Amino acid sequence: MADIKYKIKSLKETMFSLNHENLPTLDKVVPLVQLGMQVNKVSETELSLSLHINLACEQSTLLAYGCEHIFEIENMTSMFNFKEDGLEDKHGFLPTLFDISYNGIRGMIAIRVLGTKLSDYPLPLLSPKEVFKDMSKK
Repeated sequence: MADIKYKIKSLKETMFSLNHENLPTLDKVVPLVQLGMQVNKVSETELSLSLHINLACEQSTLLAYGCEHIFEIENMTSMFNFKEDGLEDKHGFLPTLFDISYNGIRGMIAIRVLGTKLSDYPLPLLSPKEVFKDMSKK
């Protein structure tokens, strides 16, 4: 496979919510990370990858964060096949885009929670291949 040329065209924070009332519960329990992802074709050369992250503790959401990345990808149609029932990633490139998005969000959330109890609980490092392997099981 030839080199893949891509760049982040835009980045937009779509949601931020911090539940200060439930932060004291962090003294007892480590928060659970919940992750959602949506991928859409924007144009023949642009793909939207939206991530939604919740930090939850004892059936209560402590933090909700959403972010949309628009990637410009040369030869996108040779990389992905967009179908009614989903997306075919022909070359296994989607985990790379996920990794870029997720790790950027880790930093953005760290800045947003600075000075709160959540600053002691950074989002974990994730292996994109493991995330996608877990998603394919569901």
